Amino acid sequence: MSDDQLPELPAPMTVADMCAFQAWMDHIDDDSRLLHEQAADTIRNLMRRCMKLAQVIERMEASNVR
Repeated sequence: MSDDQLPELPAPMTVADMCAFQAWMDHIDDDSRLLHEQAADTIRNLMRRCMKLAQVIERMEASNVR
């Protein structure tokens, strides 16, 4: 598959929610549960960081407009 034909991916928050949901399914072992929980938390933390960085960039761009 070429780069211009990548499959559409779900939104990051959807993936985080799916990981969190999957973590507590009955058939999931403890190691997998921890991994799923950490994945959900990592995705959510990265999303928060991206939002903060986007806000900083927007403010910098706005202050440089003349």
